[in-house]
Amino acid sequence: MADGLSLASLGFDAFFANSITEAERALLPGRVAFESRGIYHVLLDGGAQVNAELMGILRKGVRDRNDYPAVGDWVLVERVDDRRGRILRRLPRRNAIVRREQSRREAGRRAGLLQVLAANVDWGLITSSLNEDFNPRRLERYLGLVRESQARPAILLTKADLAEDRGEEAQAAVLAIAGDAPVILLSMVRRRGVKELRALLDGHGTAVLLGSSGVGKSTLVNALLGRDEMATAEVRESDSRGRHTTVGRHLLPLAGGGCLIDSPGLRELGLVEEASVDLSYEDIALLSARCKFSDCGHSNEPGCAVQGALEAGTLDRERYDSYLKLRAETTQARLRRELGPERYQRQKGKVIHRAIRGLHLDGPGDPL
Repeated sequence: MADGLSLASLGFDAFFANSITEAERALLPGRVAFESRGIYHVLLDGGAQVNAELMGILRKGVRDRNDYPAVGDWVLVERVDDRRGRILRRLPRRNAIVRREQSRREAGRRAGLLQVLAANVDWGLITSSLNEDFNPRRLERYLGLVRESQARPAILLTKADLAEDRGEEAQAAVLAIAGDAPVILLSMVRRRGVKELRALLDGHGTAVLLGSSGVGKSTLVNALLGRDEMATAEVRESDSRGRHTTVGRHLLPLAGGGCLIDSPGLRELGLVEEASVDLSYEDIALLSARCKFSDCGHSNEPGCAVQGALEAGTLDRERYDSYLKLRAETTQARLRRELGPERYQRQKGKVIHRAIRGLHLDGPGDPL
């Protein structure tokens, strides 16, 4: 961290300052930049950095792992010496990007496994490269994830130089599903789109890069920083994919103000709240509101606006199927958390099916 950077340039404002009590005024507020095996790299006012551990009393008060500090969190630190410190409290979060892990093995052991990807985020930069990785259905999930956190989404289409039309067709396809989210074409080879992205971030706030492995996130970080901070690797000729290089989440201050969080690629991506699915499928939610019956299951009911749009071709069938799948997944995850894995398995029949039908998820086949 460069000397002279202030807490304000790292994102500290009245929201966090007002949560510090009089008894805590002697402690140092800092922002978590990295975590490894229980050691937190915390950035302090003026450019200092300390490696801090959680105090025992803080560990005992943690209910689950999401209560621990995450990259982007603000914490109160007591210094031990110039390089070491102790974290006494995590300050309240303004927001957090949280994913539901979908591993079947984990789902069987636990009622619901959630992971904080980044805390106190203004922008979620959803990154996809224009090669075999490009998948609009996956982008819909990312849009829901970012909007669920109340952060603003933007979609970055990297490696536009690999597309024959320089990415124009892909950009048009993404604009059709992005809603109000900006969509930026990027090419590090041609230095295309970086200026537009800098203008979007506008020198303040915190942005987190999200996406699969090998889409060029680390290369983009280096371009925004103006230096080679993160390791990168060349694209493989066999499948046009980049090699995974980021091994942890890192918060990096930007020279013009604000912060950028780089993160490893995500293999699994599940939303937490059922209502968040509609945030990525506003067109389907609006159609549902126009159905003749308020409890329309969108199958064979008369006056169904959704089926009418499918038949007319104004609603894409693949997009609708993706919506059904994501709503079913999210509903099942909620029931698994509420019932617990054992009770969920015992009652994974009519009760759960009725819950999904109540969310207008009738579609081809049983989603369970």
